[in-house]
Amino acid sequence: MEVLFPKVRDFFKDTPCTDPSKWGVITLRKDCEFIPIAITDTPNFRTFAEMEQQYSSLNAAKLWLTQGIGCQSVNPNSSKNVVCVDGKASIKL
Repeated sequence: MEVLFPKVRDFFKDTPCTDPSKWGVITLRKDCEFIPIAITDTPNFRTFAEMEQQYSSLNAAKLWLTQGIGCQSVNPNSSKNVVCVDGKASIKL
């Protein structure tokens, strides 16, 4: 999971952002933290989706095995928007 998380988090890091309406936000769990990730449709989106699914499944199993170690089950800050800043996607908090 430690190797997979940065790959998923940074998958779209070098994808140019010119139109924020073509971007969305998903939330990954890392331990008890909710991490927003900007995503967009690209020719290799399927690769991202497979990695994200694998990471999320592994994380869900970890949380189940540890009984969630006191983590919140719902993200208290779930709605976020993407803005384009200097050609990069940025999540508006």
